Amino acid sequence: MRRSFLAIALFLWCGFGFSETILHTTYSDFIGGTFERTTVLSPDPDGVDDGAISFPVSLPTIKTLIIYPPEEFPSNTAWRLNLYERDGNPPVDIRAYGISIEEFQRVSSVRERFQAVSFEDGLRHSLSLEFFDAIIFGVADVYGYHDLNALAVNAVREFASLGNKVIIFTHSTVWNADWDRHTNFNSLIDIHNLRTEPQGTYDTFNVVVKYRDIYHPVLNSPFILPDTMPISYTHRRGQIPDENELLYIGNIYTDYQGTYFSCHYNPVTGSYGVFLNYGHQAGSPFEWDAKSTINALFLTFHDSLLTGSYISPLIEIAPGIGSIVLLETTVSANGLGSVILRVRSSSDGVVFSDWIMVAPGTRTRIQLERYFQYQLLLSGYSLAAPVVHWIKFDYARVLINAELESPPEGAISSCPSQAITFRINSLNGIDSSSLRLEINGSIFTIDSPSLSLFDPAMLVFNPDTPYTPGETLNFVLSGIRDTLGFEAPPITSYFIVDISPPYVTAFYPSPETLLPHFPESLWFNIYEDFTTINWDSLYLIVGENRYSLHSEEITQEGNRLVFHPRYGVFPLGREYEVRLGGLTDTPMLCEPNRMRELNFRFSVGSFLFSLPETSAYAGDTIRLPILTIGGAGDFDSIKVGISVDSTVCVPVRIEAGDGWAQSSRLVIQRLSEGFIQFVFKGTIHIREGVMCYLVVAVKENALGWDFSQLRIEEVLINGAYNTDDVDGFLRILFVPEEWLVELQLSSEEHISLVSYGMSASATELFDFGVDRIFVPQPPGFIQAYFPLNDPDYPYITGLVRDIRGRTDFACWTLKTGTTSGTISWDSATLPQGENRINGIDMRTISSLPVSPGENFIITYSAPPPVDFTGELEPGWNLLSVPFSLARPDEPERIYPSMIGRPFHYDPRAGYSIADFLVPGKSYWVLSVTRWGIRYSGRLCGNLSIVLQPGWNMIGALQRSISFASTNVHPPGAILPEMLYTFSTHANAYVHSDSLIPGKGYFLFALSPCTLEFSSPFEKQTEKNNKIIFSFSNGARLYIFTENGMDIPAPRLPSGEFGLTPHFVINGNPCLGISIHCRHELFLDLPQEMNEFRIEFFGERSFSLDLIGENDILELQEKKVYRVSRGRYRIKVGANLTVSPELVLYPNPFNEYVNIKVDGIKSDDEWRVQVINLLGEKMGEIKGTGTKLYRWDSSGIPSGIYFLSLEVGGAREVKRVLVLR
Repeated sequence: MRRSFLAIALFLWCGFGFSETILHTTYSDFIGGTFERTTVLSPDPDGVDDGAISFPVSLPTIKTLIIYPPEEFPSNTAWRLNLYERDGNPPVDIRAYGISIEEFQRVSSVRERFQAVSFEDGLRHSLSLEFFDAIIFGVADVYGYHDLNALAVNAVREFASLGNKVIIFTHSTVWNADWDRHTNFNSLIDIHNLRTEPQGTYDTFNVVVKYRDIYHPVLNSPFILPDTMPISYTHRRGQIPDENELLYIGNIYTDYQGTYFSCHYNPVTGSYGVFLNYGHQAGSPFEWDAKSTINALFLTFHDSLLTGSYISPLIEIAPGIGSIVLLETTVSANGLGSVILRVRSSSDGVVFSDWIMVAPGTRTRIQLERYFQYQLLLSGYSLAAPVVHWIKFDYARVLINAELESPPEGAISSCPSQAITFRINSLNGIDSSSLRLEINGSIFTIDSPSLSLFDPAMLVFNPDTPYTPGETLNFVLSGIRDTLGFEAPPITSYFIVDISPPYVTAFYPSPETLLPHFPESLWFNIYEDFTTINWDSLYLIVGENRYSLHSEEITQEGNRLVFHPRYGVFPLGREYEVRLGGLTDTPMLCEPNRMRELNFRFSVGSFLFSLPETSAYAGDTIRLPILTIGGAGDFDSIKVGISVDSTVCVPVRIEAGDGWAQSSRLVIQRLSEGFIQFVFKGTIHIREGVMCYLVVAVKENALGWDFSQLRIEEVLINGAYNTDDVDGFLRILFVPEEWLVELQLSSEEHISLVSYGMSASATELFDFGVDRIFVPQPPGFIQAYFPLNDPDYPYITGLVRDIRGRTDFACWTLKTGTTSGTISWDSATLPQGENRINGIDMRTISSLPVSPGENFIITYSAPPPVDFTGELEPGWNLLSVPFSLARPDEPERIYPSMIGRPFHYDPRAGYSIADFLVPGKSYWVLSVTRWGIRYSGRLCGNLSIVLQPGWNMIGALQRSISFASTNVHPPGAILPEMLYTFSTHANAYVHSDSLIPGKGYFLFALSPCTLEFSSPFEKQTEKNNKIIFSFSNGARLYIFTENGMDIPAPRLPSGEFGLTPHFVINGNPCLGISIHCRHELFLDLPQEMNEFRIEFFGERSFSLDLIGENDILELQEKKVYRVSRGRYRIKVGANLTVSPELVLYPNPFNEYVNIKVDGIKSDDEWRVQVINLLGEKMGEIKGTGTKLYRWDSSGIPSGIYFLSLEVGGAREVKRVLVLR
């Protein structure tokens, strides 16, 4: 038989009297104790006597219910758990059963029985939740569409309240995404302690690392989980655990963003909630997925079924000095399981001290009162059944002893005047005159001021002067005697004084330096002279970011701390502030010494590469400087790539010119119509200024008002990417091909003609065959000419036809003689652009008087291009172009990051792809990234937009205007309050009162009409009775109480509606509705929190109540309401005033409209006349009382009609819209 002995001696060895022995080995010795999962064996298996303590061990069984989505039967999961269940310490027996989430939704309590499939025999068993030890919600990504219902939530909470239970949540159970979430799973926060936040994008990982170095039972039993372990592919979906409960994260993350494993214990219920991020993909869990799950299931057995306890009866002893005894213990036991011995004492056998664990091979003073007990803790983690055959105690009364209280031997103290304290215990008193304390050769006795004996037994040394930093204090206390002469042995010890913190001996880079290259890291050499460094207290701030030792950017290599920027190098052109601090040493006594913060700055050379903004004519060749701004440094190579729009211009070459790069060797590596790539090689000293010139040829057929982006696609310095550059922009100037304006000068008797213009074949001087020479006219004519000064033709001093070369600006001086009269012109012949005579716009007048000897200054300016700068956001963007484009058929040039093509909506045909971008219309553009846009074009004059009944997509022009400054024909054909733009960031429609360049809008029209961007119009609906719901995010909803109609909400090209608040009519979202014939409405609020107020316009004759799941709110004017996401019912209260009311629905309509008159008696007669916009009567309907009538509109065209009600002396008119 295997037998092991555990011997424990508890110190003091000197100053004691007689000894006694206590031996427990027989049945009668043990039977009086307390047993917990232990028993007495009789006879003792060793054959010596009749008693032993035994702990029988059995295999732990964990009854587990796997609740799975209907698409995935989890047989592979159960198989994997059973594959590894016997490999741990201890082995376990997992008995798994399965039930689908759809069946589990019907379970409302822990006692309600249901059918679950056993994974052992494949049969269905009638069971209840209280039968199980654990629940697993899994597996596979399709769980993301199967939330718990309210019944099942209550059942899960009741299960947890049973205590000692485990609930495991897998991948897509607790989750929150931009588009959906599991509300009920998320609500079980008291079990899993996971908060959630909306998450759209994510990165997958298949390796996880331990979040921090901690001890937790779930990480160690039955399997010891490694620091790094491979798992099946997964990703986080918005779960946020408590940082103290986060155990494992994906190796590509540093915090909860990569949550894989978390564990929460609820002390109220006594149960565990575990999140294991397994199940992103259907299939068998990997090895460490399964072992992590087994460890989580095993939480039901920790500190319970695998440990047994035996507490002995009271044992009475004769105490020594101050209840101090020498206790020596020997234990005889066999078996592979562990045996732990603990001792506690009591003066009266009722109130006990804490248990003191007695470890093998240690000598520790123990303090026992008159009674003591021992406890045996037996565990069988290896399925062993340990047996304790006997236990023996040898103890002696101590007469005098001494011990060092503080500081412990070898301690490091940060106190400059550290006290030394001893405790002396004696039955017969202390002979203080014999005490002697020696410290580093200095002797102190009880007569020394620094050494004091405090009653009853505390000896304290307080130094007169502070110690020397770094000094080692060796001391000996001797002469420890009682009054009878018994002496305790001397106490020898030492400690170290350390009052200096950790310090930095060297670091890189030096403060206030400008680094001329790409630094790949920062490093610091940090030392501590006596203790270790507490690296966990470190903080490092670089720029705006704070890091700790656990950040992936920081590594510790011995005493060197190294920081690596996330993207490999520090970007050029920035200044960084560095702050290193928080580090402390680890003294055993007093407060840690904290390192003084190291604070410095350094800069990385700012190399801002820039191309200019410029303008040119078709056919020009231009030289564009490539500039570097700021910074300096020496480099071996610089590579630059630049792209242009090849339909507008082409790169020709690179010229070093007088730039700083001219001393380097230039190599053009790639040259095409739209791209040039070149390299400067050799020793290059960058300085601020012109690096080189890009020569670009503008194509002869380039269109006026067109443009080209000049993009710096890449800059590599010494092979590393430079991140700072400014793109250029090239505008193409417009100049008419040829034009001629004729001026007529009329006197009282005669008419003379002169002309001016431009031609590509002309010059500023005399052009033979093009210009005409001035010849003096006979008397009575106005002598008019353009002066000329041409060295080649000195005898020609004036022209009557002066043609100049093509340019964007020209000026002519017209001289006249002594005859008066008028000068006139035809404005239709004026070229595009600005034409002025004596500063007056020639398009606004057609003639001027001519006084004798008067000169006229004529100027021409070609129309300049105008620019627009904006931004595409990720998602759907509602946009417009605010001016005419040179090439409207190439929308990809305007929106470079666009996916697919733009979409435009026509109320008659729906959505279609837009091949042309024109001002006045708007377009949907889808982008997957944020992207800056810039383009040029030509200003528009007044613009008219034809609108059709329904939603129309319109755009703004080149300046922001109030929508009230537009004009609509015929009046009343639109609803100005129904003007909406779209917020890409909020994914919602937003009401607007103005038109902003570049933005797009939806406008609702009641009938065909024309919208003009010129003069203001009178608002047509302010006097209508209506209710406006105004939301804090800019959205608006309308309830029309007079002449109203239902206005369906516009949808995105993808068919979505976004997160805009809306009414729901017949399942369709609406932004405006008519309240007639409705006693209740439905309001959908898609945001997490919705804040709104309402305003009434016109007479209010009813009440509105907002009804949610738990509350009813009476809606009052201008009061702010805050309600959460959901669908609400709005109840329309009874009329407050009774009067005849004409009720029409549907409106608008196609074939017929239902007519009903409310507020009259059953025998009242009435008639309704149908009148068109010209006042013509188109039909008549007669009726009696409140019966429902129908009017057939066949035979009349589409448009707006007025239905006039006459009943008694009352009259009411309402508007209807007929759509064909």
